[in-house]
Amino acid sequence: MGPPREPRQSRGTLWRYYLLLFSLLMAAVNTGNNLLYLVFSIMIAVGAVSFVAAGRALRRLETVLRLPDEAVAGRPFLLGVEAAAGPGTAPAPWAEATLRGLPVELPALLIPALPPGGRTVICVQARAGRRGVHRSFGLGLRSRYPFGLFQRTKITPSDAAMIVTPRRFPIQSIEIAPPTNQGQLRALRVGEGAELFNIRDYTTQDDARRIDWKASARLHRPMLKEFEKETERALDLVLDERAADGAAAHDFERLVETAASILDHCAEKGIFARLIVPGEAGGCGALSGREAISYLAEASARPGAASPGDLSSGDVSAPRIVLSLHAGAATPLLVHWAGEGDHP
Repeated sequence: MGPPREPRQSRGTLWRYYLLLFSLLMAAVNTGNNLLYLVFSIMIAVGAVSFVAAGRALRRLETVLRLPDEAVAGRPFLLGVEAAAGPGTAPAPWAEATLRGLPVELPALLIPALPPGGRTVICVQARAGRRGVHRSFGLGLRSRYPFGLFQRTKITPSDAAMIVTPRRFPIQSIEIAPPTNQGQLRALRVGEGAELFNIRDYTTQDDARRIDWKASARLHRPMLKEFEKETERALDLVLDERAADGAAAHDFERLVETAASILDHCAEKGIFARLIVPGEAGGCGALSGREAISYLAEASARPGAASPGDLSSGDVSAPRIVLSLHAGAATPLLVHWAGEGDHP
């Protein structure tokens, strides 16, 4: 059974109350009827009690906004409002909570009546519409307790911060045009690989499945095949942050979403991917994992940004993808998205 719902009130209710008070006052003055004066006094007292009680109710209610540290734009996440009633003998009545400063649109959350010292958490599913680092949240409380005549409000600031990372779309595969496509780089050292490196005598510590039976029959002793070990697959990703003439804001947003999707795809496939970003004094830095995604959350097109050709990761062995709005700067690549129409 859910919490009781607050009766829906409008400003018309208060105006009708004022009109009734004025009508009773005029009738009492014109007729001199003491009963009308008594009814008028009672209604004034009811209004005063409603105004004071609503304010005291909000003062007895403490609320805290609970947000995740990170969310993905377009994907649902849970946020909560923790409410607690102050100590004493009187309960904290119901109230409505509204969130301010969030990049989401949510209806008012109903906080049920709480006993003295009681506590509850109201959770709701939300979706962030845009990426970025969002701060300066506020939690607004309003109550019309107990008669619904006067609405009192209370604003509780929150020091919470939430990072909304770019939208990500599932990728099936990526094809990079030469000469950037270097495939899996191999080093000449023993390990698990596909290319034959050496044939040597078999020992009891070796895996019998690697015995070369043809060489063993020819040399009349067990011989073992050794293979080249493949190095860790790596990829460098560069987001060209230079503003392009005639490019709309959603064009750069599409580049950011593509970059985030490629980083997610690499993490899923076991590829070590780095985001190459401009640094101080013309240098650059390499970010990976959550640091790279967090950087993309705040990335923006900047007229004075460095050119991708001026950025060097220090590792020329890894293939590089440049995402750019400038003709000739972007790396020719073909991205096969997992869902039809589900891509930036």
